[in-house]
This record gives sequence, structure tokens and C-alpha cells, in this order.
Amino acid sequence: MREFLISAVPQLLETERRSDVQLVRLASASLLARVLTLPLTGGANLLSARIVVGDVGVKGYALFALVVTLPQLLPVGDMGLGAAVIDACSRRKTAGIDHVRRTVMTSARYLWFLGLGIAVLSVTFGLLEIWPELLATRDASGASVAASCAFAIFGLGLPFGLGNRILTALNLNHIALLLQAAASMTSLAVIALATQSQASLTVYCAAGFAGTALAGIVALVVAGRLLRLPVLRDVLLGVWTGHATTNVWQFAGPMTLVVLASSVTYGKDRLVLSHVAEPGDLAAYSAGAQIFGPLFGVVSVMGVTLWGEFARRRDSAAATTVRSLARITAFFAIAGLLMGVGLVTVGPPLATWLVHDQVVVGPGLMAAFSALLLAHACNYPTAMLLTDPHGLRAQAICCCSAAVVSVVLSFVISEHLGAAGPVIGSLVALVSCIYIPCLWIALHRQGDGRR
Repeated sequence: MREFLISAVPQLLETERRSDVQLVRLASASLLARVLTLPLTGGANLLSARIVVGDVGVKGYALFALVVTLPQLLPVGDMGLGAAVIDACSRRKTAGIDHVRRTVMTSARYLWFLGLGIAVLSVTFGLLEIWPELLATRDASGASVAASCAFAIFGLGLPFGLGNRILTALNLNHIALLLQAAASMTSLAVIALATQSQASLTVYCAAGFAGTALAGIVALVVAGRLLRLPVLRDVLLGVWTGHATTNVWQFAGPMTLVVLASSVTYGKDRLVLSHVAEPGDLAAYSAGAQIFGPLFGVVSVMGVTLWGEFARRRDSAAATTVRSLARITAFFAIAGLLMGVGLVTVGPPLATWLVHDQVVVGPGLMAAFSALLLAHACNYPTAMLLTDPHGLRAQAICCCSAAVVSVVLSFVISEHLGAAGPVIGSLVALVSCIYIPCLWIALHRQGDGRR
């Protein structure tokens, strides 16, 4: 027995190290894809804005910008159904390929219902001339048609977003990012062609949503070839209730709460500052957030990459150990720290330049953003480890608690520290209500040998 342990333990440790190296490589691939595609997507969006302004003027661009950001009013995203799809696809070898198909079709069905509801509502608003009132525009006919068509295309494209989730589960998150960049380029091409043909504002507003839907369709085709399943057909047929279903709400329910609570925790900052701080503080925060946002997106993309691999480990003998979690967290912490240093160094002058030197964005605000970025980076591995139903329920409770704490602290701190107040409030809420409790749960579960 002693000889067996002496020979087996080093082999197990070496296998664990190789598995962790694989996780780091996957996260690095997503990081590289994000860095490479960020200039493409950013440049495409800037060129699109310039073309629209040149064609329909500033007022037309204002309406365009308002319409294309309408989906941000729906913080539920895919209603957490993507979580069920990622888990099923990641565990396809143990759960069975039939479970994958039923999960995809069931999730697509609910998204079709949501999307059709959005489309019907948007067209109804157009017929009743409600859109001009909601958008506060005098161009009644243009606003109604543009908003109705764009929002309807957005709704009908929701089921195709499952393609990106499947690619994430297949360790191909970098491919999903490349397809997203292609969607931005496609939207730019449509807008450029529309300018030459003197198309209406409706085409400009619908271009981005159509490009996103097309990228989702391509992702479903790629995923189907890899899984050797008719994934696109299953998504299209998912709207029919006659097909077999499976329970997806054990994932979707908690995940929806996580998304809603997170939107409150990190999305209330400007509203808080508008009530308790000076207008200059709100401008300074907005400028700093413009720089923080893309970096947080990089950390988020890296973190989501871990989801599928951690789900696979739960069904295998190669469970994620405490040592493994520590190594992955250290890698994310280093990445977050390096980005945070860049944020503190380059952020203040760049953010001040963004507001034409009318407001000074100090290093204190950017240091707060950097600390929040580091906290997110450290939390992601733990959050992705707890993506089974039990773990998601725990995260939902923690995120709801964080939302309450963040709102209260942000109001109190912002009265004294101004623009940095909401950031510090979110930081304290994230560390105390989410990271520490979830880390304790993860360590306790791994120590007990439970998945």
C-alpha cells in the first residue's frame, strides 16, 4: 500500500497540474481573442456612429443610439437558460447526448416565447404610436418603425444566442468572441451599404441586431458540427411544445436572480451619484467607467471560459481540488493586478481627456476601480466552480445580499467621497457578501469531497 501511494500521489499531482495548465491556456486564449477583437468591435462601432451621424444628422443619431440600447432595459438576458445549456453540453459524456438535445430544445422554447412576446409588444407599441412617447421624439413615424423593427429582430434573435453558450461549453469561447467581432463588422457593412442606397433609419437600427442573430446562427452551425447534432434545427423546432422537455429552471432560476441582483449591485452607481453628489462627480465616474468597462469585459470573458471545464470535472475523478482552485485564482489575480496597475497609471489622464479636461478624474477613483477589478478577477474562479444547482442557489442568495449592501453603502459613502463612493460600496459588497461566503462554500465542499 505504501509503495502504491508513493507512486500514485506524484502521478495524480502531475495530472492535476496539467489540467490546471489547460485551464490557464483556455483563459489565455479567450484573453487574446478579446484583446484582438476589441479594436475591431470598437472601431466598427465608432465608424457606424460616424456614418449614421453623417447620413441622418445628430438628432437621427440620438434616436439611433437610444433604440439600439433598448435591450439594456431587459437585465434578465437569456433568463439564465444559457447556464443550463452550458452545464448540459459540458457534461454530455456523462449526462448523455439526449439530455443535451432536450436541454437545448427546452431552453430555445422558453427563449422563443420570450422573443415572440417582445416582438409582438414592439409591433403593438408601433401601431399604437407608443414608441414616440417612450423615446421622447417628435419624429413619430420614423421612431415607431425603427424601434418596432429593431426590437422585434432583437427578440426573435434571442434563441440563436444559445450558440455562443454551446461554444463556451466546448472550450471554444475564443471562437464565440471572433463571431461577435464578425457580427460588428457585418453591422458596419450593412450600415455602409444602407448609406449608399439612402435607406431609412430603420435599417441602421436593425443592422446590429441582425448581425448578432446571424453570428448566433453561425455559432449554432459550428456547434452542431462539433457535437454531430442538428443543433440549429433543434433550436428552430424548440418553439413547438410537442418535443421532449427537461428541467432547466434549477439552473435558470438562480442564474436569473444572479443577473438581476448583479445589475443592481453594479448598475445603480450613476443613479446614486445623481442624487447625492455633484454633477462633476457623475461626469468623472462616467469617464472612469468608460475605461473600466472594457477591462472588466476581459476578466469576464476569461472567467466564463472556466465554466465548462469545472462542470466536466464534477462528473469525473479529476475533481477540482483546493490546490487547483488556489492556482487558478492566483493566475486571475495576477491578470487583474496587471490590468489594475494599467488602470491607475493610464486611467486618470485618459479619462480626463475623454471629458475634454472639463472634469479632473483623479487617481483615487481609478484606484477604486482597480481594486474592484482585482476583486472580480479573484472571485471568478470560485463563481465558476459553483455553477451546479446548489452552488447557483448559494450565489443567488449572496448576490441578493450584495445588492442591498451595495446600494446602502453607496449612498452613505458617496456623500463623503463623491465619484468613488459607489465603486467602494460595490467593492465592499462583492468581497464581504459574495467572494468570502462563496469561497468558504467552495473550500468546504471540496474539503468534504462533494461536487
